[in-house]
Amino acid sequence: MTLKAEFTPIGEVGKMQATHSMVASAADVRVFYDSAPAGFTLRDNEVAVEPNYGHRILGILKVRRSIGDRCILVQRDALAALREAAFAAGANAVVYATTPLAQEQNYQLCARANEAGEFGSGWAVVLGDAPANTPPKASTL
Repeated sequence: MTLKAEFTPIGEVGKMQATHSMVASAADVRVFYDSAPAGFTLRDNEVAVEPNYGHRILGILKVRRSIGDRCILVQRDALAALREAAFAAGANAVVYATTPLAQEQNYQLCARANEAGEFGSGWAVVLGDAPANTPPKASTL
């Protein structure tokens, strides 16, 4: 069985631009499993960038089965599919990546994921700059 991640861009329809890759290869895309670096929040399955951070959310990634019927997939297979799709979308990271697949081969978990039609998901993002530290204002008495 082979996996392929689908990318759904987010933003104003008609205003989305083609994005060029921020990294040299899919292997360079950073994956944050069930987490994200500073500057992102996840609430009610919705990701947002905190104020003053230069991050950009490009879209949603969903990993689906593309071909084959034998379920011998593991977590790294789903994460590799997320990396490939994020790279193709111009992202340099995937945040809040998840997959129901185990780190070691587990036919039952794979079969359940196959039945549900979803092997993983995450958000394709461009990591930007963190806010500059500003010195505290001086106080007078």
